[in-house]
Amino acid sequence: MVGEALRRRIVSTSGFALAPTLGVISPLIAIPAITATSGASGWAAIAIGQSIGAAVSVAVEMGWGLTGPQHVARSALVERGPLYRLSVLTKAAVFLGAVPLMLLVVVTVGSPDLAATMTAAASAAAAGLSPAWFFTGTAQPARIIYTESIPRMVAAVAASIVLLLGAPLWSYGALMLVGTTAAPIAGWWIAGRSNVDVRLGLGLVWVSMKRQALALSGRVASTFYLSLPTVVLAAVVPSVVPAFAAADRLQRMGLTVLASVPASLQNWVGTSANERVRAGRLRKAVLANAAMGLVAGGAFAILAPTVSSLLFSNQVAIEYSTSSLCAGVIALTCVSRVTGGLGLVSVGRIGWLSASAFVGAVVGPALVAFFGVSYGVDGAILGLILAETSVLAVQVAALRNGLRAATS
Repeated sequence: MVGEALRRRIVSTSGFALAPTLGVISPLIAIPAITATSGASGWAAIAIGQSIGAAVSVAVEMGWGLTGPQHVARSALVERGPLYRLSVLTKAAVFLGAVPLMLLVVVTVGSPDLAATMTAAASAAAAGLSPAWFFTGTAQPARIIYTESIPRMVAAVAASIVLLLGAPLWSYGALMLVGTTAAPIAGWWIAGRSNVDVRLGLGLVWVSMKRQALALSGRVASTFYLSLPTVVLAAVVPSVVPAFAAADRLQRMGLTVLASVPASLQNWVGTSANERVRAGRLRKAVLANAAMGLVAGGAFAILAPTVSSLLFSNQVAIEYSTSSLCAGVIALTCVSRVTGGLGLVSVGRIGWLSASAFVGAVVGPALVAFFGVSYGVDGAILGLILAETSVLAVQVAALRNGLRAATS
């Protein structure tokens, strides 16, 4: 029995690892084509747009990725389909409303190629429509792969080909937008069709937004230190953007793959009704992710400079000092993903998760800008480390209190 449970856990974790790995491969396919055809300035245009879009995608996602998986894990089968469809309607409304705002930000910040930046922003924002949270909760990673990972990979390959054939840079974002929006459409059908009147669903959108407000507030705050540093640097020290965006992109790619571990644990933790059992599982999850973060960070510090020279066609370079600082960001983020998105949600302290994000939002952009202006790329990464440390400190304190209350 124990052996069978372990086998299922390994299979599930492997599936959750494969999905983000394929997601990471997609931009890896396209980046060489971008830098080979448009150079460092073209990469900067795409990176600025993706930074803006990544921030907007958090609002589009509406906090479903935070509260949804464990909610789905505990829901009856007949409740899951309607829940997913309601989330899509909610997210779509936010996405459509955010398009004019993104355009305004792109024009205000400026870019070497405004059209390329805007299409990149739109495609990155559409990532918030992803059905991954739903299939995480149902422990079906294979469905993430064929609804999301594969369409994005196909889009990236197509974009690389058309760029190398001489298409304008904005075609990259346009094709990625097509691949990204395919995911929620496929998820709509796979989650199960319903006879519920769509007008009723639209009437519930506002109610859903209010219910997700607490989770969303924390998510939005987190974007200020996770997704917007590239935009901040573009405004205060543009010369740093290509190298910082390259380092940040590589570390975020690595973190995307590493996210498979806490994602695979969502169902494991969420399905337990016993508070002491959940507390024990959370402690094990924190230790495992801390160890994983240290190993992954060390590997990144060693490999990133070589990988960057190949990936960015020698147009952008990452120094070992920068990659070593990125290792710290990776290690801290691996721990905070468990203490926050898994731990605080499990013990019912989402408010403290939002509070930790607000702390990061206050100190993060200021530190990135200050140290970026003073010390360049390494200074900006140091700002990220200090912001992530402050976030983790709040989460650890709140989680310890939550576990103590849950098991007393």
